[in-house]
Amino acid sequence: VEFTKAITASNSARGTKSVDQQCRMFKPGAILPSEGTVMRMQKIEIELGAIEKAQSFEALHIAMRNAKAKLGFQHYAFIQANVSRTDGILLQDYPDSWVRLMSETFAYTRSPILLAGSIMPGPFEWEELPNILTLTCDQQRYLEMARQHGLAFGFTVPLHAPGEPSASVSFVNGKARPLNKDSLPMAMYTASRAFLAGRRIKRANADHEKAISDHDRRVITYLCRGMSRNQIARKLGIDIKAINAVVIRGCKHYEVGSQTELVVRTLFEQAIRFEDVIH
Repeated sequence: VEFTKAITASNSARGTKSVDQQCRMFKPGAILPSEGTVMRMQKIEIELGAIEKAQSFEALHIAMRNAKAKLGFQHYAFIQANVSRTDGILLQDYPDSWVRLMSETFAYTRSPILLAGSIMPGPFEWEELPNILTLTCDQQRYLEMARQHGLAFGFTVPLHAPGEPSASVSFVNGKARPLNKDSLPMAMYTASRAFLAGRRIKRANADHEKAISDHDRRVITYLCRGMSRNQIARKLGIDIKAINAVVIRGCKHYEVGSQTELVVRTLFEQAIRFEDVIH
């Protein structure tokens, strides 16, 4: 309920009216956001605007760093794995000692936080991990190492979009600073706005890449529907050699070695929508 109220008021606050003005517009008898929720929204209103307006990952990092501080957290990390041609995202302000350790040992590959973030549909606190996963000895050691490096209390928001690698945003404090539970709803909302901004920036950075032509996309869409190359050639009234050329160009473009991989990659990267295939 608290999160729903925060979302409602914060969505309104991003318009032309301030949070106070928006709250005064609620109808008599409506459940208003709590005073604490409104105050937290007001505190990060500027940061939320900066997140949504960010035109680069550097600008997004600065906005996220400011937002987590306003919410009462010491550190944050926004992570999305990169898969094949899809660039990942790694924005964070974790302690330098921890970043060096991860770079030198690749210990992040056994992170139970990343694993839980890839399978969980909703947010979780790190202290809940034993209830989410059966932690291995390596995973337990990973968490203990994190605590020793100033990453003790964490709140992770998994973020999933169809056809994209899973992402997550974590807000973290050290051993002497437990999480402020009142800040978690707005942390969740901030994470969702950062995810949208990150996707937008990734698309903008990829605009320089030459997209497949409309003709090639049409042919590959028919392939995705299960049609053979001969069937497509007859349907479009063109020679089979032209269809073969489309497959070759597509495989080169997506750096794959077969027609099946081409179909999977175009769907995964949303060059072709599932709506266009299932008709």
